Amino acid sequence: MIDITELPATPTVADFDFKVGNDHDPAGWFDAPAPTSTTVRGGEGTDGSDRVTIIWADNAIQKCWLQVTVKATANTGLAADDAFCFGNAIGDVGDSTTHTIVNAFDMLGMRQNARNSENLAPVTDAYDIDRNRLVNAFDMLEARRNATNSETMLVLLDLTGGVPGSVAGEGVMMQNARARFAGTRQSSSSEEKAGTAETQSINLDALAAFGIDNPMTMHRTKIGAIVLEFTVPEGAVLQSSEDIRAWTTVDVETDPSAWRNEGDSKKIMVKATRGASRFFRVMAH
Repeated sequence: MIDITELPATPTVADFDFKVGNDHDPAGWFDAPAPTSTTVRGGEGTDGSDRVTIIWADNAIQKCWLQVTVKATANTGLAADDAFCFGNAIGDVGDSTTHTIVNAFDMLGMRQNARNSENLAPVTDAYDIDRNRLVNAFDMLEARRNATNSETMLVLLDLTGGVPGSVAGEGVMMQNARARFAGTRQSSSSEEKAGTAETQSINLDALAAFGIDNPMTMHRTKIGAIVLEFTVPEGAVLQSSEDIRAWTTVDVETDPSAWRNEGDSKKIMVKATRGASRFFRVMAH
C-alpha cells in the first residue's frame, strides 16, 4: 500500500516500476512479475491521503526484495520518482537484528508464543506466519519448509546512500532498524500483513533540510535490551504506529518506553519490545 497526497488522477501499473533482487545493488535487480490489480481508495490513507493498493498473485514475490518506484507522472503528481523497498523472508520471526536466517530458533519462538481460537493473534504478531491468527504447528512447518542459512537468507540491505530514485519527503519511515516481511503470501490480505513489515531506514534525504545524516541508530544495553535512538530536530515530531494506519506522536512524558537523551535534547530514546512490531517516522511538525 502506498499513500499519496492529493492524487490528481487515478494511477495505473504504468505509473510504477517494480524490481526484485537480493543484494546491495538495487540498480542491478530484475523486473518483478506484473501485479494482478491496482486500486485507489480516495482519502483513506494517512492524514486523508489517497491509498493505492497493489496486489500480486500468491507467492509471486518471495524470499527477496521488492523495490517499488512511484514514477513522476501526471497521474501521481510527483515532482520526481520516489522509490522504496519491501523484503520477504518466510518464517523469520525477527529473533536477530543482524540476520534473517530462518532456523530452529524461529520455530522455537513460535512454540513459545502459540495462539489458538481463544487467544487469536493480532495482525502484528510476527509468529503467525500464515496469517490465519493462529500460531501452531503449521507455522512451524512453514518455517521448516523455508529454512535458510547465511548464504541463502534475505540480505539486510545497506541503503545508507538511499534507494536509487528516492526523493526527499516530509517523513522517514523506520521500523526497528532491520528488514523482514513475515508471511507466506503477498496477496489480497496485504493490508493485514502490513502490520508485520519491518524495513531499514530507506530514505535519509528526508531530513537533509535539518542537517541530519541518519535519524536513527540502534544500541544494545549491557543486559541485552535494544534501544532505538531517534534524532528529532526542532520543528519535527517522532510518531509511532502499530499498523501504519493510525499514527500518534511519541510523548516522552507519558510513554514509559520513551525518554529524552540527557546529553542532547534532540535525541529521543525508545526501548524496543521483543516480538512486537512498532513503526516509527519523523515528521515535520
